[in-house]
Amino acid sequence: MSYKHHIIRVQHLVPDSCKGFPNQELNDRVRLLFENPNNFIWLEHTNDVSGRAVDAWIDWCGIRNYKNIGLFLNLGVKRPPDSKWERFPIVFCDNNIQSQAFYHKVNEQKYNTEITAQNKKILFLTGKPLSTNRLPVLDLLDKSELKFTASLFWNNNMDMKHATGVCDLSENRILELVNKYQGSPDHAQVTNGESNIGAFHMAGVPYDHSIYQTHQLSLVPETKVKWDWEYNFCTEKTFRTIFNHHPFIILSQPGTLKHLKDRGYDCFQEFLPYPEYDQLDISTPQKLRENWPHIEKNCQALLDSDPVLVFKKCQSNYQNLVQENEQILESAHRATEHQIDYGAYSYDAFYWGVQPDNWVWPSWNTERRKFKK
Repeated sequence: MSYKHHIIRVQHLVPDSCKGFPNQELNDRVRLLFENPNNFIWLEHTNDVSGRAVDAWIDWCGIRNYKNIGLFLNLGVKRPPDSKWERFPIVFCDNNIQSQAFYHKVNEQKYNTEITAQNKKILFLTGKPLSTNRLPVLDLLDKSELKFTASLFWNNNMDMKHATGVCDLSENRILELVNKYQGSPDHAQVTNGESNIGAFHMAGVPYDHSIYQTHQLSLVPETKVKWDWEYNFCTEKTFRTIFNHHPFIILSQPGTLKHLKDRGYDCFQEFLPYPEYDQLDISTPQKLRENWPHIEKNCQALLDSDPVLVFKKCQSNYQNLVQENEQILESAHRATEHQIDYGAYSYDAFYWGVQPDNWVWPSWNTERRKFKK
């Protein structure tokens, strides 16, 4: 039987099986998509790193006897014990790679060999202060001799609560860092005309590629730093760096570098005095401070390395990202028999609704983002 394929972005949130759809009008529209026997519904789980939402959605569909479903799962998603995933067709993808390929204008700079070592700068986009590799690292950078630019996302009282829960800095010190580093680095535009993402912007994820042309290294605070996580995965924080031809030092969980190398990326370890630095424990402020000298030396060593050799590796990483993207698109086309309907729906903080055309996290199915072979 030939189906009409729909991909619905359900992100990482768990459905409310009691209340169903919050909006009655969209309730009927989405319900008809599921109930039509000629439709095949793919549930795209963006950022569901725990895997719990995947199981919840499968249960949600099972209660309603929706059988024509498949799963689009991010690489690195954690499979819960006794999961039911094997009952359904699965396509593994990487939405973070997709976000780069469809929403950015790539920085195609040639590595600037005329910049002297003492003038080279690090780019540190902190994102939200939710873990020890954000504000505590900014505190250490601020006290170091490394030249850097930081962009700190801050949302007043809510983020103070988060920050004091993951770091041991005083509130006065936190506010000092906020006042000094909040905002967009080097006054870069947060969006650019080529990206076509409209006015939406998440601080710490600037879409103006020009900031990568004025910095020579990215210090990347990835999402996970704890040692108790089963799988390694990388987010847009890493891939925007690769996409913009930047060398990087990644602050993340153990095994991250091997994960990237297994996917064909070069992690610049041959230039570093501490090449296996992802084995350094940075899961607490105390451990971070103990291991910071090794991270600092790695940053300086990469800044001091031959820019021509470094940039060749950056180019190779970029090409590998493009190739991964092409493979992802090909697998999506095969799975959906080239019969995708682009009437996008998403379930997130806005509940059920047509996915905004300028939404920063790409789904496979927004009108502007139709993918092609």
